[in-house]
Amino acid sequence: MSRTVNGHLGRWRNARQGLYVEAKLWHLRWLVWQVRYRRMLTMWWNGQIKGRVTTHYLLAATLLAAVLVLAASIPGQPPVKEVSLQADGRVYTLSTRAVTVQAALAEAGIVVGAQDWVKPGLGELLTEGARVEILRAASLELVVGGQQQLLSIPAPDLADMLKAAGYEAPGPQDRITTNLPWLMGETPRIQVDRVVTRRVVDRVEIPFSTKGKPDPSLPRGQRRVIQAGQPGIAERLVEVTEINGEEVQRTVLNQTIIRPVVHRVVVFGSRQELGGANRGVLPATVKGPFIMEATAYTHTGNPTATGIYPFEGIVAVDPRVIPLGTLLYVEGYGYAEAQDTGGLIKGNIIDVFMDTEEKARQWGRRQVQVYILD
Repeated sequence: MSRTVNGHLGRWRNARQGLYVEAKLWHLRWLVWQVRYRRMLTMWWNGQIKGRVTTHYLLAATLLAAVLVLAASIPGQPPVKEVSLQADGRVYTLSTRAVTVQAALAEAGIVVGAQDWVKPGLGELLTEGARVEILRAASLELVVGGQQQLLSIPAPDLADMLKAAGYEAPGPQDRITTNLPWLMGETPRIQVDRVVTRRVVDRVEIPFSTKGKPDPSLPRGQRRVIQAGQPGIAERLVEVTEINGEEVQRTVLNQTIIRPVVHRVVVFGSRQELGGANRGVLPATVKGPFIMEATAYTHTGNPTATGIYPFEGIVAVDPRVIPLGTLLYVEGYGYAEAQDTGGLIKGNIIDVFMDTEEKARQWGRRQVQVYILD
């Protein structure tokens, strides 16, 4: 607003203020005249006062009373207030008698759109020193709980913006991501992922495993189940986390065994070790020695590559190096037969079988000399 316009407005306001003060003075005079006029009118009516002068005086007093009543009827004007208006990147200082924010903005010539945000609200009463802010609406991509909207709305506060868009304010566990402050030309985006955690009680089945042990009474390559397996049942207290209604995580907080697991037990037929008491003694006719790396394994519940169930004296080999069915002598292990293979048994590596896991661990990994028996 230019200085010329401000000057005219100031003189007009001063004139209105002067008229307001003058009317109040006339109102005071009227109170004084009212007492005198009533007293004189009473005396004239009772015949205590006579003459033309008195009659003219009463007529003049009546006319004056009418003027004073008219002056007293002029409404009082609200006081002038100094307020600041912030809009479109500029700050305006306004001296106004406006009662509401909307009236002050109209007086300043500031147009407010339907989607613009005004603080305090348009209907709020205007006070001395008030600061009125106007934020213009802009395009905004809002994603709440997986639902996407393109809005034309100001974003002074996330809670206010969600409320204006018809959503609840973010909860304490909700995740908020945004590209604000955004790059020029990029549509601003705010994403609110609704996170809910709940606790449930469920029952799950605990699978059983198969445990094997050798049985010298069974022929080589045979097996017998001496205990059937039965899965167990556990009751669990689980915390379930959902994001936008989709389950993303389950955390077991507590577990109680309702029915214990019964493991399956299988015995495998074994035989007397090849070579008997001569284990560790080399035969007369051999090929080798071949330096190989030897590991150990134990029962898995599965048969070997040749279809028999393993026992001590069986080794796994790479058939490209040692053909299946070949009789061997392994340093530190004794006589053996190549009856199995393995995914990790490649090249000059063999895997010797042990009846127990403890013996397999004791064997470990070592370099040995291997002889092929004719």
